[in-house]
Amino acid sequence: MRNNNFSYVTVSGSVSTGSTPLIDMLREYKGINVVESELRPMKHIIKIIIKLAKKNKIDEVTFNALKNETMSYGDDLPLLLSIYYRVLIRMPVPFIRNFKHHVKYLSYKMLTNRAYEKRIPGYKNATTILFDQLADLNTRLFNKEKNLIKNELAENMVQFLNSISASIKFQRPDALPVFDQMITPYNLFSKPDAIIIAELIPSMGIIIVSRDVRDQYCDIIRKKKKGYYLIDKEKKVDRYIEEYTRRYEDMHRLLVNSPPNVLHIRFEDLIFHYKPTKTKIESFLNIKEHQNPMKYFNPQVAIKNTQLFKNYDNQNEIARIEEEMGQWLYRF
Repeated sequence: MRNNNFSYVTVSGSVSTGSTPLIDMLREYKGINVVESELRPMKHIIKIIIKLAKKNKIDEVTFNALKNETMSYGDDLPLLLSIYYRVLIRMPVPFIRNFKHHVKYLSYKMLTNRAYEKRIPGYKNATTILFDQLADLNTRLFNKEKNLIKNELAENMVQFLNSISASIKFQRPDALPVFDQMITPYNLFSKPDAIIIAELIPSMGIIIVSRDVRDQYCDIIRKKKKGYYLIDKEKKVDRYIEEYTRRYEDMHRLLVNSPPNVLHIRFEDLIFHYKPTKTKIESFLNIKEHQNPMKYFNPQVAIKNTQLFKNYDNQNEIARIEEEMGQWLYRF
């Protein structure tokens, strides 16, 4: 039986940082119920909340666009379209470049349509109610003080999270729901004057996972993530440094003054310092029943996914990452 102050937990991390291994480890606990697959649609909801919390009214077109994009996450992707996409991305790069916009559109469809209604019954209904509440607040924005706006936003979000959590708790009512990628580090603290979502919802535990930036880059390249395989060879590392330097600077600002419901975990610590890191996570979530130790995550197996940069073909790219992003290297 769990006994903590969290009503739900989200594990967050940028692409290829190791959030999935941590999720796998959490599956081993009797008191935890991991919701299958990533919960990505929250990014649009958070975008609205940040604007409203700063008392910035959202125009109707923008609001409806964000709402429609969020709701579309509950749709199924036709099987034939899925097969067509998987065949297309395996075509030679010159061929794909000729269909760049087409592939981009299909990539968007593949990422956004994940049948959330099937995995979280009631997801669409809870999301509809939330957007109705946010739309109503948007019309009353200039008649309320900022602190009252934040209080109302917090109430709306807690109601929404309680609704989608309840829909998966009927079989295991005492288990702590864990969502993968409900809130990204970028959304947690995107700009100096943006609200910290963690402070807005103290009943949600947030675990942020980071990884040695050299290994993250190598993993993105080898797994052909984020369209890096479509970029000219000499521009890959430039794009990575530009994109992730900014992201990690944002994340660093969050972690320096993080509220008590935020925990930072290094992927490498899960492997090289497994027991103390596991204890740290257990203390944060106040969970003790480790039902299946190392059934889903074994550090002795996962170690092969560390220090990938040492065997990377282009060491000049690694040297550039070390020079430009040295602050986020793991000290092996």
